[in-house]
Amino acid sequence: MRPATALLLGILAWAGLAAPARTQDLDRLHFSGDFRLRAESSHGLKTSPQHDRYRGRLRLRLAADYQATAGTSIGFRVRTGNSDDPNNPHQDLGGTGGSNFDSFALSLDRAFLKYVPDWAEGWWLVGGKFGRPGYWNPVYGELVWDRDVQPEGLAVGAGGDGGGAVQAWDVFLADYILTEQAGGEEATMLNAGAHAAFADGFDAALNYYFYGDVTPDGNRGILADNAGNATNRAGNQFRSEFGVLNPILAWRSRDPELPLTISGEYVLNLRAAAGVGDRGWALGAAWGGDARIYYQYQSIEQDAIFSAFAQDDFLLTTNHDSHVLGWIVPLAEDVSLHLWGMVSAPHRSGAGLPPGDRYRFRLDLNLCF
Repeated sequence: MRPATALLLGILAWAGLAAPARTQDLDRLHFSGDFRLRAESSHGLKTSPQHDRYRGRLRLRLAADYQATAGTSIGFRVRTGNSDDPNNPHQDLGGTGGSNFDSFALSLDRAFLKYVPDWAEGWWLVGGKFGRPGYWNPVYGELVWDRDVQPEGLAVGAGGDGGGAVQAWDVFLADYILTEQAGGEEATMLNAGAHAAFADGFDAALNYYFYGDVTPDGNRGILADNAGNATNRAGNQFRSEFGVLNPILAWRSRDPELPLTISGEYVLNLRAAAGVGDRGWALGAAWGGDARIYYQYQSIEQDAIFSAFAQDDFLLTTNHDSHVLGWIVPLAEDVSLHLWGMVSAPHRSGAGLPPGDRYRFRLDLNLCF
């Protein structure tokens, strides 16, 4: 047999043996993503001079998960938007990073390893940069923590089916790293949660967010992300510390002819400074399934939440009384329109925060794949 023929046969044999292995590898790999095209208008911005703003925006997210072993998986996700702003994965059309037809940047907002042991049913462990675990308000759930913010650290949790009145339960404990310094102390936080789903349609949850020293050894970088929390006169320290307790109660009808959801949540900062607002609440309802209409009212005092990681949908992140009304309409499988509007006003007006309503309206075209 000629050497070239033997080499060719060897390559073909290797390819034939390797093909099943490669096919198995591909079977372990799962891709997903979503795309959003948004038209947005904001009114009553209270800037100087006061003006309104209209803009087109988009968001693209691409994710992959690989099942390395029976109990171990790794995942990552890239997204559009400013990598220095974890709350905002949207790219303004013609805006910063994309003006004059510049290309858009992508950044890595998830990279994690997850372990689900076969010897401890229901338990899991995840480390890296990942989505915050826990239960969210099913009507509008980002008052305390923005879903776009992906924490970094380690989390452990467990869950399972209940018995009797409890259909399912889950708990978790997480340690997040906010700031790491080579020559100083780190800024960290703890996040814990518990949730139970009941047979009569009720869900009850309790989340807790404990922030350590967020300006360790004089590192004041996080103050640049402050979106309304009280600071001292010099502006170089937060007035309050933050230990935010967040109970949530929701009810979903089990009757398909009555697709109603009602939810409420309470927020209390157990470590707020004296004289600064430390609590808030929300009450909302939704009607429908894939197609639905929803409304929620919320009242949030100034230091009830830590504003750096809270929602940025309303024109006020904290210290606001506000309404959100939305309508979601499916257009095709995995394609929908979302029309929603938000009105917010300061809960307490003060220097730099004049009274009056602020309005924001959005029309989103969403595609998931």
